Amino acid sequence: MDQVKLSYNLDISEQSSWLNVTTPPSIRSSFAYVQELGNFYCGPGYYTTRENLPSYLIKLCLSGEGVLEYGDDIYQVQPGHIFWIDCQKHQNYYTAPEKNNWHSLWVHLYGPTTAAYYNAFLEQNMGSILVGYNPQSPLIGLFNALFGIYGGGGSSFSDDVRASSLLTQLMAGCIESGGQQSGKPKVPDYITSIQGYIRENYSEDVTLDVLAQYFSMNKYHLQKFFKRYVGMSPNEYLTRTRLDKAKQLLRTSDAPMIVVAHEIGYTPTYFDSIFKKYEGISPKSYRQRWYSADSQTKI
Repeated sequence: MDQVKLSYNLDISEQSSWLNVTTPPSIRSSFAYVQELGNFYCGPGYYTTRENLPSYLIKLCLSGEGVLEYGDDIYQVQPGHIFWIDCQKHQNYYTAPEKNNWHSLWVHLYGPTTAAYYNAFLEQNMGSILVGYNPQSPLIGLFNALFGIYGGGGSSFSDDVRASSLLTQLMAGCIESGGQQSGKPKVPDYITSIQGYIRENYSEDVTLDVLAQYFSMNKYHLQKFFKRYVGMSPNEYLTRTRLDKAKQLLRTSDAPMIVVAHEIGYTPTYFDSIFKKYEGISPKSYRQRWYSADSQTKI
């Protein structure tokens, strides 16, 4: 692992808070966890320059203004902004010279799940690490709840688990804000109609050509816009719909596999193959885990 490079000046007022958190290995190996947590009232001399730190930083601006230099970009961090960065990469952030003050809430976090959430955030936010947040959103409350857990010093296992839950909500909130900010418009009615058609006709041969003909659209445009709004191709949506139905049948009936496959529009061989691809086990093994002939289930 590369040596952490760090230079900083903590020009912060006495009303600032800075908490270093120690969590047990059982938490760090399984959950998102807090490394450090702060509520900083920064003066004009505040800055941090760093790289090669195994950590993610989420920083929410309440007032004043900061500047973040990250990658090849420079971001003006104003009230209503939150940034989320990978601290392995070079970063330099400081109080904006023209403002001379910067009040922010921040948390350093890490753990097995954080990278996946971070990548989802970048995807939803068109690759940008800066996003706007609604002042009425729960994000500020999540920071305050974290301070409530660790502000008194020391924590129990259940405290650390609750903090992990709060971090997950914070990461999810950033992802949601990214999706809203990126300008993704409301899903058009024709896309919703295509989704409905697939759900109602999943057992049929629902190809791209069939959809294009039914909805009087160019098939390439249909695929392009469906993926833009739904996040997957029509075929992927069909596959997931079929497998959802298959799992329901496997859990609530003792129908032979050939019948289940036919019900969702697959041949038995392909059904077994695609089910294993998505679930990691065969349909037969899935049924053995989830189905009991003694149970009475009505769907």
